[in-house]
Amino acid sequence: MTERIHSLARRLGDAIEDLETRFNEAYWASQIESTPENDKRRSDLELELRELLSDKEALYEVEAALQNEIHDPSLARELEILRLRLRANQMSAEERTQIVELSTAIESDFASFRPQVDGQSFTENEINEFLERSDDSTKREKVWRASKEIGGEVVGRVRELVRLRNEAARNLGYADAYSMELELQELDEDWLFERMAELESLTDEPFRRWKEDLDRQLKLRFGTDELFPWHYADPYFQNLPPDGRINLDEIFGDASAAALAQKTFAAWGLDLSDVLEKS
Repeated sequence: MTERIHSLARRLGDAIEDLETRFNEAYWASQIESTPENDKRRSDLELELRELLSDKEALYEVEAALQNEIHDPSLARELEILRLRLRANQMSAEERTQIVELSTAIESDFASFRPQVDGQSFTENEINEFLERSDDSTKREKVWRASKEIGGEVVGRVRELVRLRNEAARNLGYADAYSMELELQELDEDWLFERMAELESLTDEPFRRWKEDLDRQLKLRFGTDELFPWHYADPYFQNLPPDGRINLDEIFGDASAAALAQKTFAAWGLDLSDVLEKS
């Protein structure tokens, strides 16, 4: 019995690993260079992977195996992860195809988005760098607004994707796609929201004081009594703004990011050269 269960885990694990590796490589390529060829390969491999994970017979075998008393904790955990992954993909071929094709198209648009400001094209990194360094409020507003244009291009498809994902999740017995993802990632939704509420209550006052100090500095910097979103370094105000008292460019400005990454990972015993060669 134990050998049969081991064989099942190996068979499914090897098949998934091979396909997932090829999909991840294709996904990486599509994010680096969004071309029709790269996007199609990524989409085709994701569909192939999801089709493999939608195998009802495989799910039945895994669930049956888990009913046995398994003394090897690693094997039991491997089977449970397989069960969760298979469970997440028990949807119709039509639902699967619609979700993958739509999400690929949306991500492709984001990856290739280059807003134009005064005849200049901006990448996402260039937008972030400009908003971090520029003191020109007028152009900051233009760049910030241009960075949001992609939203208008994808909003309808994003809403449709949300609808499709929620519909697929409800067909599997979940409240919505969000609840399904949490459960299949072994996160208790009530626990998560309780922790988030607790974190908010603990950080509200320190954040308010910090934000007041930040706003005071920005008003002085831009010579204004009223701040707008484009006065902040992050277009979405999600990351900690740079501390103006510390200029890391003086330390790392001429350094090679690739060389630093390779040196750092080498110190941990990890060879990054193959990754860097393919990037």
